[in-house]
Order: sequence, then structure tokens, then C-alpha cells
Amino acid sequence: MDKRFLSILTCFILICSINLVYGANVDKEVTIMIPLYQEKNEEYTIKGDLYNYSIRLVEITKCDKDLFDGSCINTIELNILQKNKYNNETIKTVVVPNIIKVREIPLTIEFEDIKFTSIFVITIYFDQGAANFKLGYTAKDVLREMTPIYSGEMIESPISLYFGEADKVYSMIVNRSEDKLIVNVRNNIDSETLYGVSDDILPFGNIRVKVLNKTNNGIKFTVYSISGINSLSKSEISIKKGESFNIGGSDFKVIDTSNLSTTIKFQDQEFILKKRSIKSINGYLFELSDSGADSANINVYHPLSINVTEYSPNVTLTVTKKLEAEEGDVIEIPFTLANTGKANAENLEVILQGSGLSIIDGSWKGALKSGETKDLIFKAKYNEPGSYIINIGVSSGQFSQNFQKDVNIKSKVTSVLREGPTQALIFIAKNYILTQERIKFIQNSINIFFYIGIAISGTIIVYSSMQTLPSRDIPKKKIPKQKVTINQTKKNISKNVRKRKIQERN
Repeated sequence: MDKRFLSILTCFILICSINLVYGANVDKEVTIMIPLYQEKNEEYTIKGDLYNYSIRLVEITKCDKDLFDGSCINTIELNILQKNKYNNETIKTVVVPNIIKVREIPLTIEFEDIKFTSIFVITIYFDQGAANFKLGYTAKDVLREMTPIYSGEMIESPISLYFGEADKVYSMIVNRSEDKLIVNVRNNIDSETLYGVSDDILPFGNIRVKVLNKTNNGIKFTVYSISGINSLSKSEISIKKGESFNIGGSDFKVIDTSNLSTTIKFQDQEFILKKRSIKSINGYLFELSDSGADSANINVYHPLSINVTEYSPNVTLTVTKKLEAEEGDVIEIPFTLANTGKANAENLEVILQGSGLSIIDGSWKGALKSGETKDLIFKAKYNEPGSYIINIGVSSGQFSQNFQKDVNIKSKVTSVLREGPTQALIFIAKNYILTQERIKFIQNSINIFFYIGIAISGTIIVYSSMQTLPSRDIPKKKIPKQKVTINQTKKNISKNVRKRKIQERN
């Protein structure tokens, strides 16, 4: 017997505990005394968790016994108005006619938070135009069958929340004004702004917000929903046609875009997204916020534990040969640009830079689609020998990176000496190098001066030949007459002839 009693007591305690935790419906009764509404404009208000309910007496009917053979019963008529708790706007009106003053009348008028179950007319005051009656109703626990899906505290900055079911997304922005919580809720079509203070419950379809209490920092609240509605995270994706993005390890590719719709491909199946609508794909909710000829903006609603990855372009640059040259010579820098990422690389700009570098052709602008490569050649030169490093910068609105390559520049003096004799001699004096071009310039200058010297010399010779030179006569010597013999005379003549010839020669 004791065990049975303990079992019953345990079950009773358990049931009470469950009711305390999850709440329970409460049956209530209220006695109302009100005049006709059209005369005094008075009504009685019953407050529910979600709405207010105005009770109006709109008609009193007195029975005329002369018109009835049998019993004659007086009646009243009520209007029950469901109203918004914050702006007092009427949401719904229910007419309760022909309520007789005989016995308790059962009612089956049900709203989200209140169910009217009975009415009993106590007294009808025809002289005063009023009535006294009892109204029975059940105050529902509107959160009893709902699940808490978010708890938070509104302090200063607005809180953005997202909840979803099937093909429907609830977007919620929570704010505050002093001690009042302000909640703006939007689904695919409808939008509403709700207000509440402590202990108020704010309804929006299958979502409800319970305002808890005000703290020193802000206002605490809890969001409830029916089963099947979960808390979600929102990811905004801006993507171009032909690009892909990843959700939870699965790739989704945009294969077509237009001003009104965007087509997504997932596992060989195509899905069309339209503006102002939600599409469920693989358990995720997609919303097309904007779309154009070659790009789209997509909102993806997904569980908080799932990551959304937008693929980025991956541009690599490879110089395709060893860079060597001689000082002053133009060097070609061939390289290959490749986009190995799953996204297109737009607005690419490639720029050549380097210390001591004279750039001839060193910039390029363009774009690379996913998987595309492009071969380019830059041109530049160095005027001094040595080891250098060139920098090729690749940038766009999405990324910026720098690629480096070593360059070896040889001296032409070293090259000529290594090659041996050459017609273009190189003279080195005080660190000044005479190259072949400079020697040719000096040779041309010497030739010019040589021809000028010949011309001046010829002019002097011609001028000198035109002048008269003075003549000089050799004085004659007297020869004394001597007697000689014939033989001696011949000898003397011969001597004289030889002397004269010698003198003439001289």
C-alpha cells in the first residue's frame, strides 16, 4: 500500500514538474457588467499572451409575450474583437448572437492564445441598456508546444537572426527603445514590427519571441518555434557566371544569370533561383537578392555549423627561361600567367619593376578565366653589369602578390677580352671604357681633322708656287794668260771643263 502511494505521489510530482517547466492551459471565468456599446462606447478587455480581446454588448432583445404562444426568452448579442496589443488595431471580430437568459451556453470560439468556452447571462437591465453575465475562457500556454531556438540579450547594437523551415526563411532584427523590445520579422512575403515589455510574447506565424526581463545592460529574450524551424546563419555570396562556391563540402556552380533569375548546378541537376523567393537545395535555403547579365548576389541560409566558401582565383606566374644579357642590351623576359583557381580573375594588372632597370615594355592588363593560361613577354635592359632581381607584381581588386626572378648582366669588356682579338679595340683609362661605338666616333672625328689638314697644306703649296723667287748669278773669274805648250794646254782645258761641270752641278 505504501509503495502504491509513493508511486502515485511520484507521478503527481512529475506531472506537476512537467507543467511548471512547459506550462499549462488555465481555465478562467470573469463576470462582466457593461452597457450597450453604441450608447456608452464602453467595452471590457481580456488580456491574452498574444492579443487583447474586447467584449462589447451590441444588442438587447426583450421578448414580446403577445407574439409567442409558448415561452418567451430575452436575449443579448456580443461582439468579441481580437486586437493588437500595441497599436490596438482590430485583427478579427466574432459575433455571438442570441444569447438567452436561461442557462449556461457553451461556446467554441478559439484564438491562438484564448479559447472562449461558455457564457451565462445573469441579468438584463432593459431600463439601463446593460447586461450582467459570466464569461468562461481558457488561457492557453502559447509556448507549451514550442521549442526555444535562440536566447539572447539586446544591449546596444541590433541583432540579426535567421530561422528557416522547408522553403521559408524568417529574418529577424531585434532592437530596443528604453525598456521596450522591438522585433522586426520578415518571411518570404510578409513583414511586421512587434513591440513588447517584460513577460510579453510577440507572435509572428510559427515564430514567437518571449520578452523576459530588463537588466542593467539590456533586455533578455528567447525565440521559440514549432518543430522543424531551426536557427540559421546567413552567408552573402557575390559570384560571376561560370564560378563555383562550396557549402559544407559540396560545390555549387552558377551556370547562367539574367536580370530575373540565376541557374545553379548541383550534382548534375539544375535549379533556377528567382528574386523574392526561397529555394531549398540539398537542405540549404537559397535566396536571389540580385542578378545581372554575368553575375549574381545570392543569400544562403544554412546551419550555424556549416561553412560557406567562396572560391578565389589563384594566379601563378612562371618565368620560362634563365635571364642573362650584356650591359646595355635589351633583355626579353618571357613568362606564363595561369589561373588555377575555381573563380575568374578579373581586372588583372601585371607590372615589371626592379632597381637599376630601364623598362621598355613592362605592363599588362586583362583577365583570366578559371583554368586559363596566357604567355607574355616583357622587355627591359640594364646599363651596368652585375646581379639583379626583377619584381613582377600581379594584382586585382581581389588579391595582390609579387614574383621575383634573378638576372645576370655581363660586362662587355669582360666579354671582349674573353673572346680574344677583335677589330673593335677597347681602351680602358681612368675607369672610362671606349667601346666600338665610341671608337668609331673618334675615328670619324680624326678623319675629319685629317682631311681638313690636307686641304690646308695643299692651299699653302699652291700659294707658294705662285710667288717669284730671286735669281743669283755666279761671279766670273779672270783667267791670266799663260804660255803653255800644246799638251799642257789640252790638259788645262780638260781640267777647266771638269771644274765647270762640277760647279754647274753644284
